[in-house]
Amino acid sequence: MAGCASEASLKAQKTSLNKILADEFKYIENSLNEGSRIGIDWCIDTRYSETAVTTVSDYAQRQIEKHFVELNKFTVVTRRYLYKIIKEQELQTRHFIDEKTAVSNTHNLGLSLLVIPEITKGGSLSIQVIDADNSSIKYITIRDF
Repeated sequence: MAGCASEASLKAQKTSLNKILADEFKYIENSLNEGSRIGIDWCIDTRYSETAVTTVSDYAQRQIEKHFVELNKFTVVTRRYLYKIIKEQELQTRHFIDEKTAVSNTHNLGLSLLVIPEITKGGSLSIQVIDADNSSIKYITIRDF
């Protein structure tokens, strides 16, 4: 992972992120339909590069995943392990299950919404919730931390 931070700096960033996420979760939850299939995308830390996953951004993503799973109101799909899920489904569909089951397994990856967290170059946390059907933005926030 990119980005080196001192232990004190990392702790301060996590504390700030926790406060922001606690505030934002109630607004995000209210903008979503209960029962929606939500995908949580990688949290990229663009302070380092357009593809960097840092200790801080990884922490933010895991906190978002944890929150939505613990709510038990949504089906949560992480993009973190998506390639492993697809590989497992490919193995299952080769010789061991029928065509109806294979179609059902593939369909189960479909998402209603995609949550895209990002740490901006300026050091803010951006969270967008995108409707997977029409690409419209259902929710967006940008908060300094």
